[in-house]
Amino acid sequence: MAEPPGNTPIIRCAEDISKFFTPGLRYETKEQFVLALLGARNNLIVSPTISIGTLTAAFVHPREIFAEALKYPCAGIVLIHNHPSGDPSPSTENIKVTRKLVNCGKTMEIPIVDHVIIGDNTYYSMKEHGYIRK
Repeated sequence: MAEPPGNTPIIRCAEDISKFFTPGLRYETKEQFVLALLGARNNLIVSPTISIGTLTAAFVHPREIFAEALKYPCAGIVLIHNHPSGDPSPSTENIKVTRKLVNCGKTMEIPIVDHVIIGDNTYYSMKEHGYIRK
């Protein structure tokens, strides 16, 4: 995030998220849950790590997600986490948490734009697979 103004990444789709976050998450041995807080023009404002979990789970609560979102003037949130197994397919719990956070985002009027799961040189977008709708 130490880039000069005007050089911050623009996030238009899950592929942009994957390109930016895969290098840092691909080889982690524990699940990490990260946010991409976006400005009004889809520029990446900040990307805090919310949780570092275990080999197979990272625990998150809406309170932690939206506490971070309220610290910055963000217009949207992308949820990101890795699967150390390399398979980015979502678990039942991933889907359940995504739905819960999308509903909280609607209440807070801070939309969850996508939830991207990073695998081994591949990713899974909850938005692209219909779990998140506008």
